[in-house]
Amino acid sequence: MHNSDLEFFTEISAENLVTFKRAPRVRVKMVDQQESLDFEVHGRFLVTDERDTVLNDDFEASGVWRAHVDAFAPPTYQYLLFVIELFHIEKAKEIAEDLKKRGFQAWYKSFGYRVQISSEEDLFDVLRYRVFIGPVPEKQKARSIQTQLLGVFSAQILKIPYRHTHGILEIIDLQNADSHKGTGYIRLKPKSGSGKITVHGIRNLGKKMPYTFRNAVEFHVADSGKLYLVGEMDIEEYIKGLMTALFNPEFPEEFFKVMSITYRSSILSNLGMGHINEPYDYHISEHYFQFAWQTSISSKLKSILEETAGKYLLKGERICDTQQTLICGGHTEHIDIIMNRDTRNSITGRYDVINIKKTDYPLNLSNEIDAENWIKHKPDTLCNFFNQKPELNFDTFKNYFRWIVEYDRQELEEIICKKTGEDIGTIYDIVPLLRGGSGRLLELEVLCSHRNVHLIGDHEIRSCLSEYMLPSSYFVIETKPGVNGTTAQFIFIGAGKGHGVGLCQAGAIVMAREGFDYMAIIEHYFGQVNLVSRHL
Repeated sequence: MHNSDLEFFTEISAENLVTFKRAPRVRVKMVDQQESLDFEVHGRFLVTDERDTVLNDDFEASGVWRAHVDAFAPPTYQYLLFVIELFHIEKAKEIAEDLKKRGFQAWYKSFGYRVQISSEEDLFDVLRYRVFIGPVPEKQKARSIQTQLLGVFSAQILKIPYRHTHGILEIIDLQNADSHKGTGYIRLKPKSGSGKITVHGIRNLGKKMPYTFRNAVEFHVADSGKLYLVGEMDIEEYIKGLMTALFNPEFPEEFFKVMSITYRSSILSNLGMGHINEPYDYHISEHYFQFAWQTSISSKLKSILEETAGKYLLKGERICDTQQTLICGGHTEHIDIIMNRDTRNSITGRYDVINIKKTDYPLNLSNEIDAENWIKHKPDTLCNFFNQKPELNFDTFKNYFRWIVEYDRQELEEIICKKTGEDIGTIYDIVPLLRGGSGRLLELEVLCSHRNVHLIGDHEIRSCLSEYMLPSSYFVIETKPGVNGTTAQFIFIGAGKGHGVGLCQAGAIVMAREGFDYMAIIEHYFGQVNLVSRHL
């Protein structure tokens, strides 16, 4: 949390208690890798930088200003191992101490808050505790530790700045050449509720358009030396943008109610969790939390937003982290094994069918033979749009229910070398080692001439075997031989898009079309939950 955020928090204690004067806010990375960004202000603003230096305590201007990076020094990196996330501090202490006894540089840190809104009672307890090992200077060392932990923990390797990007930013009046310079970032915060900032050139529904913020914005230096923008939003403003991006008039109304409630519940459950070592909570183009806006929205969407405003879900005593995926491929996955969580209050994987008792699925998808059969036989599940009514012609879902990605061997070798930093030589084979209950790969070994690579976890597997990201980690691998008998091509045959945890959007659409109301759909994916409605 930035010191400059304190003005909209009335209390921050040693117990991570935070009180919002108004609605909870999220910090959203709105645009990235820009040479410059133009903006206009309406009202009076406080302008500060990363060091809390006041650049202007009563900034008021007409016309267009431009933000750009004036000077830049790149970061240096180190590596952490994220071991596990827990709900209880005593358990985090116990695991960290045990790891120390084994010779690891282990520690834990709290993330999230206990949140109050105004003077109301304590509404949210979203504190969690993450155990780490490190830092270590080299990725090879981090991989060695990761391997030593296998069988107990599936630790994730995180690349973080040892020394952050250092830069000088400038905002300049394009008409009068007035300017302000700041270190690290430049933050503009309205001094009254009527202040607003319009930033130009933010991508929206395929076009670059202006967006108007009614809370603070920050211009930051990216690791590349270019510019990125972080904007603060009230949670309902953010959800409206998510729903606008999602909206398709062909989708049923109950589906949108499900999405509004589950978006809000997941966001609230992760307040303050954010990206480790990053100054934002969400990125508008990241994963499936797409963000968009229009000058006006349809009456249907407006009505849904009004009906579901402030509604979220409890599972036990905690806000339910209602994760979602575009299409699960027929079986969702346990949240703990994908996201390094402990199992308390967790979301469990399940076949994506209405009534499992009426369906003959004697498969064990963690078994290699059953996993391959499940992928290749395209079972009759909710998200199999090929088996739905003809009018359900949604190509995105069909394209990702089952998919194929092919790479020439040399191309895949270059990708793996780039992503892992390893000189692997020639790839001989890719061997699945461990699958989750949904069939998603949790471990695999890339057998190579110079050095084998052991990939661990959904994100690393999907990232390291693709130029960007494989649609999911649920896949089987086939090969084609070259003229000399060596492997010439690797073919990934997979199911689903996304991490597979929680709600399957495709399945939820089908359930809504078949007449299920929004609570029935939510409970299909998240089990017994309680719906809470508060003005946020």
